[in-house]
Amino acid sequence: MFRFINLAAIAITLIAAIVLFRVKYEATDFAGEVAKLRTGIASERAQINVLKAEWNFLNEPRRIQRLADQYLDLQNMDAHQIVTFQELSARLGRQESIRVERSSDEFTGSINTPEQ
Repeated sequence: MFRFINLAAIAITLIAAIVLFRVKYEATDFAGEVAKLRTGIASERAQINVLKAEWNFLNEPRRIQRLADQYLDLQNMDAHQIVTFQELSARLGRQESIRVERSSDEFTGSINTPEQ
């Protein structure tokens, strides 16, 4: 009887040692994976900061104005160029129904052209 108990205790001890060994190495693998993820996150944050700096540079108003002056032939608007929707359809020579709606601070609209 004692021999059986001793064999069972040795078997349980060996099984516990094997399980503990596997758990230890799985935890080590997970720690390595966490370290890789943290390094990746730090790298991505650094890249985001670079992109933010580049975005701020590209959207600088003086730079955009310089590029607009260089590449676009923009001219100041005259007062007679501002018209209502009805005047616009009359200038285009089309019979169109224009519907404009205002919801909160946004204007939406649609132009229905007749079938030709």
